[in-house]
Amino acid sequence: MNQKTIDTQEKNRKHKRGWHQGTLKKLPNGKFQIWISLPNGQRKSKTCKSEAECNRWASQIQGNPIFENRALHSQRSTQNSGLNFYNPKTVAQWFEEWLPKAKMQVRESTFRDYTKLSHQYIIPRMGNLKLHDLSRKKVNAFYETLDREGVGRNTIKYIHRVFHRAMQIAYIEEEVLTNPVHGTNIPRVEEKEMRFLNEPQVLVFLASLNNHPHEALFDLAVKSGPREGELLGLKWEDIDFFRGTISFQRQARRIDGKGLQLRPLKTKASKRTIHVGANTLDLLAKHKDEQEKLKHLVGNSWIKNDLVFPTNIGTIFDQSNLVAEFKAVLELAGLPEIRFHDLRHTAASVMIKNGIDIITVSRTLGHSRASTTLNIYGHLMPGIQPDAAQKIDNALTPTPIDGLNFNHYGIAKLTETEQNQSLAWARKKSQKS
Repeated sequence: MNQKTIDTQEKNRKHKRGWHQGTLKKLPNGKFQIWISLPNGQRKSKTCKSEAECNRWASQIQGNPIFENRALHSQRSTQNSGLNFYNPKTVAQWFEEWLPKAKMQVRESTFRDYTKLSHQYIIPRMGNLKLHDLSRKKVNAFYETLDREGVGRNTIKYIHRVFHRAMQIAYIEEEVLTNPVHGTNIPRVEEKEMRFLNEPQVLVFLASLNNHPHEALFDLAVKSGPREGELLGLKWEDIDFFRGTISFQRQARRIDGKGLQLRPLKTKASKRTIHVGANTLDLLAKHKDEQEKLKHLVGNSWIKNDLVFPTNIGTIFDQSNLVAEFKAVLELAGLPEIRFHDLRHTAASVMIKNGIDIITVSRTLGHSRASTTLNIYGHLMPGIQPDAAQKIDNALTPTPIDGLNFNHYGIAKLTETEQNQSLAWARKKSQKS
Protein backbone atom coordinates (compact mmCIF):
# COMPACT_ATOMS: atom_id res chain seq x y z
CA MET A 1 0.00 0.00 0.00
CA ASN A 2 1.59 3.26 -1.10
CA GLN A 3 1.78 6.48 0.96
CA LYS A 4 -0.88 8.24 -1.16
CA THR A 5 -3.41 5.49 -0.39
CA ILE A 6 -2.58 5.66 3.31
CA ASP A 7 -3.02 9.45 3.34
CA THR A 8 -6.39 9.13 1.57
CA GLN A 9 -7.61 6.55 4.07
CA GLU A 10 -6.46 8.71 6.95
CA LYS A 11 -8.29 11.71 5.52
CA ASN A 12 -11.55 9.78 5.09
CA ARG A 13 -11.37 7.94 8.40
CA LYS A 14 -13.74 9.30 11.04
CA HIS A 15 -11.82 10.06 14.21
CA LYS A 16 -13.54 9.43 17.52
CA ARG A 17 -13.00 11.94 20.29
CA GLY A 18 -11.96 10.83 23.73
CA TRP A 19 -10.91 12.49 26.96
CA HIS A 20 -9.10 15.85 26.55
CA GLN A 21 -9.79 15.96 22.81
CA GLY A 22 -11.85 19.11 23.04
CA THR A 23 -15.43 20.29 22.63
CA LEU A 24 -17.00 19.95 19.19
CA LYS A 25 -19.96 21.94 17.89
CA LYS A 26 -21.75 22.07 14.55
CA LEU A 27 -22.26 25.62 13.29
CA PRO A 28 -25.38 26.93 11.50
CA ASN A 29 -23.44 27.15 8.22
CA GLY A 30 -22.77 23.41 8.29
CA LYS A 31 -19.14 23.66 9.39
CA PHE A 32 -17.73 22.40 12.70
CA GLN A 33 -15.84 24.25 15.42
CA ILE A 34 -13.69 22.58 18.05
CA TRP A 35 -12.17 23.98 21.26
CA ILE A 36 -9.24 22.39 23.09
CA SER A 37 -7.33 23.27 26.26
CA LEU A 38 -3.60 23.96 26.14
CA PRO A 39 -1.20 22.88 28.90
CA ASN A 40 -1.13 26.45 30.26
CA GLY A 41 -4.91 26.53 30.66
CA GLN A 42 -5.54 28.62 27.58
CA ARG A 43 -8.16 27.62 25.03
CA LYS A 44 -7.63 27.30 21.29
CA SER A 45 -10.25 26.76 18.60
CA LYS A 46 -10.45 25.94 14.92
CA THR A 47 -13.28 25.85 12.37
CA CYS A 48 -13.24 22.97 9.88
CA LYS A 49 -15.39 21.65 7.07
CA SER A 50 -16.01 18.30 8.74
CA GLU A 51 -16.05 16.64 12.14
CA ALA A 52 -13.23 14.31 11.08
CA GLU A 53 -11.01 17.27 10.16
CA CYS A 54 -11.65 18.85 13.58
CA ASN A 55 -10.73 15.59 15.33
CA ARG A 56 -7.53 15.18 13.32
CA TRP A 57 -6.52 18.76 14.16
CA ALA A 58 -7.20 18.19 17.87
CA SER A 59 -5.18 14.97 17.83
CA GLN A 60 -2.26 16.70 16.16
CA ILE A 61 -2.27 19.62 18.61
CA GLN A 62 -2.70 17.45 21.69
CA GLY A 63 0.05 15.12 20.57
CA ASN A 64 2.50 17.78 19.36
CA PRO A 65 5.26 18.26 21.97
CA ILE A 66 6.65 21.30 20.13
CA PHE A 67 3.34 23.10 20.45
CA GLU A 68 3.08 22.12 24.12
CA ASN A 69 6.58 23.45 24.78
CA ARG A 70 5.63 26.75 23.14
CA ALA A 71 2.53 27.07 25.29
CA LEU A 72 4.43 26.18 28.48
CA HIS A 73 7.14 28.71 27.62
CA SER A 74 4.47 31.33 27.03
CA GLN A 75 2.98 30.65 30.44
CA ARG A 76 6.32 30.73 32.27
CA SER A 77 7.89 33.72 30.53
CA THR A 78 5.14 36.25 29.89
CA GLN A 79 1.79 36.66 31.57
CA ASN A 80 -1.02 37.32 29.09
CA SER A 81 1.44 36.70 26.26
CA GLY A 82 -0.08 36.79 22.78
CA LEU A 83 2.56 34.78 20.84
CA ASN A 84 4.41 31.57 20.95
CA PHE A 85 8.13 31.81 21.61
CA TYR A 86 9.20 30.97 18.08
CA ASN A 87 7.63 33.93 16.27
CA PRO A 88 10.29 36.61 15.73
CA LYS A 89 8.00 39.19 14.08
CA THR A 90 7.54 42.66 15.52
CA VAL A 91 4.22 44.45 15.77
CA ALA A 92 5.30 46.76 12.93
CA GLN A 93 6.15 43.81 10.68
CA TRP A 94 2.81 42.17 11.39
CA PHE A 95 0.88 45.39 10.61
CA GLU A 96 2.68 45.79 7.29
CA GLU A 97 1.67 42.20 6.53
CA TRP A 98 -1.92 42.62 7.76
CA LEU A 99 -2.87 45.95 6.14
CA PRO A 100 -2.81 44.65 2.52
CA LYS A 101 -5.08 41.81 3.63
CA ALA A 102 -7.46 44.25 5.30
CA LYS A 103 -7.62 46.33 2.12
CA MET A 104 -9.35 43.45 0.33
CA GLN A 105 -12.02 43.12 3.03
CA VAL A 106 -13.12 46.67 3.87
CA ARG A 107 -14.27 49.78 2.08
CA GLU A 108 -11.67 52.22 0.76
CA SER A 109 -12.55 54.86 3.35
CA THR A 110 -12.29 52.30 6.17
CA PHE A 111 -8.93 51.08 4.93
CA ARG A 112 -7.74 54.68 4.79
CA ASP A 113 -8.65 55.06 8.48
CA TYR A 114 -6.91 51.77 9.33
CA THR A 115 -3.73 52.92 7.61
CA LYS A 116 -3.79 56.38 9.17
CA LEU A 117 -4.32 55.16 12.74
CA SER A 118 -1.79 52.35 12.34
CA HIS A 119 1.01 54.61 11.09
CA GLN A 120 0.16 57.59 13.29
CA TYR A 121 -0.34 55.83 16.64
CA ILE A 122 0.12 52.05 16.82
CA ILE A 123 3.32 51.44 14.85
CA PRO A 124 5.32 54.42 16.26
CA ARG A 125 4.48 53.45 19.87
CA MET A 126 4.19 49.64 19.77
CA GLY A 127 5.91 48.69 16.51
CA ASN A 128 9.28 47.71 17.98
CA LEU A 129 7.76 45.15 20.36
CA LYS A 130 8.12 41.50 19.45
CA LEU A 131 4.76 39.84 19.06
CA HIS A 132 5.53 37.40 21.89
CA ASP A 133 6.25 40.39 24.17
CA LEU A 134 2.92 42.09 23.45
CA SER A 135 0.65 41.80 26.48
CA ARG A 136 -2.63 43.17 27.74
CA LYS A 137 -0.76 45.19 30.37
CA LYS A 138 1.37 46.93 27.73
CA VAL A 139 -1.65 47.68 25.54
CA ASN A 140 -3.45 49.19 28.55
CA ALA A 141 -0.40 51.39 29.22
CA PHE A 142 -0.43 52.45 25.56
CA TYR A 143 -4.08 53.60 25.80
CA GLU A 144 -3.44 55.40 29.10
CA THR A 145 -0.51 57.28 27.54
CA LEU A 146 -2.65 58.39 24.60
CA ASP A 147 -5.34 59.59 27.01
CA ARG A 148 -2.84 61.61 29.08
CA GLU A 149 -1.47 63.19 25.91
CA GLY A 150 -4.92 64.50 25.02
CA VAL A 151 -5.82 62.14 22.18
CA GLY A 152 -9.61 62.12 21.94
CA ARG A 153 -11.27 59.15 23.59
CA ASN A 154 -13.35 58.44 20.51
CA THR A 155 -10.08 58.29 18.58
CA ILE A 156 -8.60 55.90 21.17
CA LYS A 157 -11.70 53.75 20.85
CA TYR A 158 -11.19 53.57 17.08
CA ILE A 159 -7.47 52.83 17.55
CA HIS A 160 -8.49 49.93 19.77
CA ARG A 161 -10.82 48.58 17.09
CA VAL A 162 -8.01 48.61 14.53
CA PHE A 163 -5.46 47.10 16.95
CA HIS A 164 -7.91 44.41 18.07
CA ARG A 165 -8.82 43.45 14.51
CA ALA A 166 -5.18 43.20 13.44
CA MET A 167 -4.30 40.95 16.36
CA GLN A 168 -7.45 38.87 15.91
CA ILE A 169 -6.32 38.05 12.38
CA ALA A 170 -2.90 37.20 13.83
CA TYR A 171 -4.65 34.80 16.20
CA ILE A 172 -6.70 33.24 13.41
CA GLU A 173 -3.58 32.74 11.32
CA GLU A 174 -1.82 31.21 14.35
CA GLU A 175 0.76 33.96 14.67
CA VAL A 176 -0.32 34.29 18.32
CA LEU A 177 -1.81 31.96 20.90
CA THR A 178 -4.30 34.57 22.11
CA ASN A 179 -5.31 38.08 21.15
CA PRO A 180 -3.43 40.31 23.64
CA VAL A 181 -5.64 43.30 22.81
CA HIS A 182 -8.83 41.49 23.79
CA GLY A 183 -10.16 42.56 27.19
CA THR A 184 -8.03 45.69 27.50
CA ASN A 185 -9.26 48.82 29.24
CA ILE A 186 -10.54 51.47 26.86
CA PRO A 187 -11.01 54.98 28.32
CA ARG A 188 -14.68 55.66 28.89
CA VAL A 189 -16.22 58.06 26.38
CA GLU A 190 -18.48 60.68 27.89
CA GLU A 191 -21.83 60.66 26.13
CA LYS A 192 -22.61 64.08 24.74
CA GLU A 193 -26.08 65.47 25.18
CA MET A 194 -28.07 65.07 21.99
CA ARG A 195 -29.00 68.41 20.43
CA PHE A 196 -31.88 69.01 18.07
CA LEU A 197 -34.53 71.58 17.24
CA ASN A 198 -37.95 71.27 18.83
CA GLU A 199 -41.09 71.56 16.70
CA PRO A 200 -41.61 75.35 17.13
CA GLN A 201 -37.94 75.89 16.21
CA VAL A 202 -38.34 73.66 13.15
CA LEU A 203 -41.25 75.82 12.00
CA VAL A 204 -39.09 78.95 12.41
CA PHE A 205 -36.24 77.25 10.57
CA LEU A 206 -38.41 76.26 7.59
CA ALA A 207 -40.14 79.66 7.47
CA SER A 208 -36.74 81.40 7.25
CA LEU A 209 -35.86 79.32 4.16
CA ASN A 210 -38.50 80.85 1.91
CA ASN A 211 -37.01 81.13 -1.63
CA HIS A 212 -33.59 79.98 -0.37
CA PRO A 213 -31.60 78.13 -3.11
CA HIS A 214 -31.44 75.04 -0.88
CA GLU A 215 -34.90 75.28 0.64
CA ALA A 216 -35.82 71.81 -0.66
CA LEU A 217 -32.59 70.28 0.69
CA PHE A 218 -33.07 71.58 4.23
CA ASP A 219 -36.78 70.70 4.15
CA LEU A 220 -35.96 67.09 3.23
CA ALA A 221 -33.16 66.95 5.82
CA VAL A 222 -35.32 68.07 8.74
CA LYS A 223 -38.34 65.94 7.80
CA SER A 224 -36.71 62.64 6.78
CA GLY A 225 -33.25 62.75 8.34
CA PRO A 226 -30.94 61.59 5.51
CA ARG A 227 -27.19 62.00 6.00
CA GLU A 228 -25.25 64.86 4.37
CA GLY A 229 -23.55 62.62 1.84
CA GLU A 230 -26.85 60.96 0.93
CA LEU A 231 -28.46 64.31 0.18
CA LEU A 232 -25.56 65.50 -1.95
CA GLY A 233 -25.43 62.17 -3.81
CA LEU A 234 -29.13 62.27 -4.71
CA LYS A 235 -30.02 62.19 -8.42
CA TRP A 236 -33.25 63.17 -10.15
CA GLU A 237 -33.74 59.57 -11.26
CA ASP A 238 -34.05 58.67 -7.56
CA ILE A 239 -37.18 60.82 -7.11
CA ASP A 240 -40.55 59.41 -8.14
CA PHE A 241 -42.96 62.36 -8.15
CA PHE A 242 -45.88 60.11 -9.12
CA ARG A 243 -45.50 57.70 -6.17
CA GLY A 244 -44.09 60.33 -3.82
CA THR A 245 -40.90 58.40 -3.02
CA ILE A 246 -37.18 59.05 -2.85
CA SER A 247 -34.53 56.31 -3.16
CA PHE A 248 -31.14 56.76 -1.53
CA GLN A 249 -28.58 54.76 -3.51
CA ARG A 250 -25.26 56.57 -3.12
CA GLN A 251 -23.39 59.24 -1.20
CA ALA A 252 -20.95 62.05 -1.91
CA ARG A 253 -17.58 61.56 -0.21
CA ARG A 254 -14.19 63.26 -0.33
CA ILE A 255 -11.49 60.72 -1.19
CA ASP A 256 -7.84 61.58 -0.48
CA GLY A 257 -6.08 62.41 -3.72
CA LYS A 258 -9.28 62.03 -5.75
CA GLY A 259 -11.51 64.83 -4.49
CA LEU A 260 -15.29 64.59 -4.21
CA GLN A 261 -16.76 61.41 -5.61
CA LEU A 262 -20.06 59.51 -5.64
CA ARG A 263 -19.78 56.21 -3.81
CA PRO A 264 -22.23 53.40 -2.96
CA LEU A 265 -23.85 53.49 0.46
CA LYS A 266 -22.12 51.45 3.14
CA THR A 267 -24.87 49.03 4.20
CA LYS A 268 -27.87 47.33 2.67
CA ALA A 269 -30.18 49.17 5.08
CA SER A 270 -28.78 52.52 3.94
CA LYS A 271 -30.04 51.78 0.42
CA ARG A 272 -33.67 52.58 1.05
CA THR A 273 -36.78 54.11 -0.49
CA ILE A 274 -38.84 56.46 1.65
CA HIS A 275 -42.13 58.29 1.18
CA VAL A 276 -42.24 62.07 1.46
CA GLY A 277 -45.12 64.49 1.83
CA ALA A 278 -46.78 66.66 -0.79
CA ASN A 279 -45.15 69.88 0.46
CA THR A 280 -41.66 68.38 0.14
CA LEU A 281 -42.47 67.13 -3.37
CA ASP A 282 -43.70 70.60 -4.34
CA LEU A 283 -40.44 72.15 -3.12
CA LEU A 284 -38.42 69.57 -5.08
CA ALA A 285 -40.46 70.28 -8.24
CA LYS A 286 -39.86 74.02 -7.78
CA HIS A 287 -36.15 73.34 -7.23
CA LYS A 288 -36.02 71.32 -10.46
CA ASP A 289 -37.55 74.20 -12.42
CA GLU A 290 -34.99 76.63 -10.99
CA GLN A 291 -32.19 74.21 -11.86
CA GLU A 292 -33.38 73.98 -15.48
CA LYS A 293 -33.22 77.77 -15.71
CA LEU A 294 -29.69 77.74 -14.28
CA LYS A 295 -28.58 75.04 -16.76
CA HIS A 296 -29.90 77.15 -19.65
CA LEU A 297 -28.06 80.18 -18.28
CA VAL A 298 -24.75 78.33 -17.77
CA GLY A 299 -24.92 76.56 -21.12
CA ASN A 300 -22.00 74.32 -22.08
CA SER A 301 -20.28 74.91 -18.74
CA TRP A 302 -22.90 72.77 -17.00
CA ILE A 303 -21.58 69.33 -15.91
CA LYS A 304 -24.22 66.66 -16.54
CA ASN A 305 -24.28 64.63 -13.34
CA ASP A 306 -28.08 64.63 -12.88
CA LEU A 307 -27.55 65.68 -9.25
CA VAL A 308 -30.48 67.16 -7.35
CA PHE A 309 -28.32 69.43 -5.19
CA PRO A 310 -25.15 70.26 -7.18
CA THR A 311 -23.04 73.40 -7.41
CA ASN A 312 -23.92 76.20 -9.82
CA ILE A 313 -22.17 74.30 -12.63
CA GLY A 314 -23.54 70.82 -11.85
CA THR A 315 -20.59 69.36 -9.92
CA ILE A 316 -20.80 67.70 -6.49
CA PHE A 317 -21.55 70.21 -3.75
CA ASP A 318 -18.89 70.31 -1.01
CA GLN A 319 -20.13 69.29 2.45
CA SER A 320 -18.07 72.01 4.13
CA ASN A 321 -19.89 74.64 2.05
CA LEU A 322 -23.22 73.06 2.97
CA VAL A 323 -22.35 73.23 6.68
CA ALA A 324 -21.33 76.90 6.38
CA GLU A 325 -24.59 77.67 4.58
CA PHE A 326 -26.58 75.86 7.27
CA LYS A 327 -24.93 77.80 10.11
CA ALA A 328 -25.71 81.08 8.33
CA VAL A 329 -29.39 80.09 8.08
CA LEU A 330 -29.53 79.28 11.81
CA GLU A 331 -27.94 82.62 12.69
CA LEU A 332 -30.33 84.62 10.52
CA ALA A 333 -33.29 82.73 12.02
CA GLY A 334 -32.09 83.38 15.56
CA LEU A 335 -31.88 79.66 16.33
CA PRO A 336 -29.29 77.89 18.51
CA GLU A 337 -26.19 76.62 16.71
CA ILE A 338 -26.29 72.89 16.04
CA ARG A 339 -24.48 70.57 13.62
CA PHE A 340 -26.00 69.73 10.27
CA HIS A 341 -26.10 66.09 11.43
CA ASP A 342 -28.37 67.23 14.27
CA LEU A 343 -31.12 67.75 11.69
CA ARG A 344 -31.13 63.95 11.51
CA HIS A 345 -31.73 63.82 15.26
CA THR A 346 -34.40 66.47 14.85
CA ALA A 347 -36.23 64.43 12.22
CA ALA A 348 -36.10 61.32 14.43
CA SER A 349 -37.38 63.16 17.50
CA VAL A 350 -40.28 64.73 15.59
CA MET A 351 -41.28 61.36 14.11
CA ILE A 352 -41.18 59.61 17.49
CA LYS A 353 -43.07 62.34 19.34
CA ASN A 354 -45.78 62.27 16.69
CA GLY A 355 -46.39 58.57 17.20
CA ILE A 356 -44.51 57.10 14.21
CA ASP A 357 -43.64 53.48 15.05
CA ILE A 358 -40.00 52.66 15.66
CA ILE A 359 -39.73 50.30 12.66
CA THR A 360 -40.78 53.08 10.26
CA VAL A 361 -38.42 55.54 11.94
CA SER A 362 -35.56 53.05 11.66
CA ARG A 363 -36.18 52.37 7.95
CA THR A 364 -36.55 56.07 7.18
CA LEU A 365 -33.19 56.83 8.82
CA GLY A 366 -31.50 53.85 7.15
CA HIS A 367 -30.52 52.00 10.32
CA SER A 368 -29.67 48.32 9.89
CA ARG A 369 -31.67 47.35 12.99
CA ALA A 370 -34.57 48.86 14.91
CA SER A 371 -32.54 48.22 18.08
CA THR A 372 -30.01 50.79 16.85
CA THR A 373 -32.77 53.38 16.60
CA LEU A 374 -34.02 52.45 20.08
CA ASN A 375 -30.51 52.75 21.56
CA ILE A 376 -30.08 56.24 20.12
CA TYR A 377 -33.58 57.67 20.46
CA GLY A 378 -35.34 55.40 22.95
CA HIS A 379 -35.20 58.07 25.67
CA LEU A 380 -37.34 60.31 23.46
CA MET A 381 -40.18 57.82 23.33
CA PRO A 382 -43.05 58.77 25.64
CA GLY A 383 -44.16 56.36 28.33
CA ILE A 384 -47.46 54.51 28.30
CA GLN A 385 -50.15 56.99 27.41
CA PRO A 386 -53.19 57.24 29.75
CA ASP A 387 -55.57 55.66 27.22
CA ALA A 388 -53.15 52.79 26.55
CA ALA A 389 -52.68 52.21 30.28
CA GLN A 390 -56.43 52.07 30.79
CA LYS A 391 -56.84 49.57 27.93
CA ILE A 392 -54.24 47.27 29.51
CA ASP A 393 -55.89 47.67 32.88
CA ASN A 394 -59.31 46.76 31.47
CA ALA A 395 -57.99 43.78 29.54
CA LEU A 396 -56.25 42.21 32.52
CA THR A 397 -58.78 42.95 35.28
CA PRO A 398 -61.13 39.98 35.95
CA THR A 399 -64.83 40.78 35.66
CA PRO A 400 -67.10 39.32 38.40
CA ILE A 401 -69.70 36.88 37.02
CA ASP A 402 -72.84 36.29 39.07
CA GLY A 403 -75.62 33.75 38.62
CA LEU A 404 -73.57 31.20 36.66
CA ASN A 405 -72.71 27.60 37.53
CA PHE A 406 -68.89 27.67 37.34
CA ASN A 407 -68.66 23.86 37.42
CA HIS A 408 -70.73 23.76 34.26
CA TYR A 409 -68.01 25.72 32.46
CA GLY A 410 -65.19 23.61 33.93
CA ILE A 411 -63.99 26.42 36.22
CA ALA A 412 -63.05 25.49 39.78
CA LYS A 413 -64.28 28.01 42.32
CA LEU A 414 -62.14 27.61 45.46
CA THR A 415 -63.31 28.29 48.96
CA GLU A 416 -61.26 30.54 51.23
CA THR A 417 -59.86 27.48 53.03
CA GLU A 418 -58.87 25.84 49.75
CA GLN A 419 -57.17 29.04 48.61
CA ASN A 420 -55.10 29.20 51.82
CA GLN A 421 -54.12 25.55 51.43
CA SER A 422 -53.03 26.15 47.83
CA LEU A 423 -50.90 29.12 48.85
CA ALA A 424 -49.27 27.12 51.68
CA TRP A 425 -48.47 24.28 49.26
CA ALA A 426 -46.95 26.72 46.74
CA ARG A 427 -44.73 28.32 49.42
CA LYS A 428 -43.55 24.91 50.64
CA LYS A 429 -42.68 23.80 47.10
CA SER A 430 -40.83 27.06 46.43
CA GLN A 431 -38.69 26.62 49.57
CA LYS A 432 -37.73 23.06 48.57
CA SER A 433 -36.63 24.15 45.10
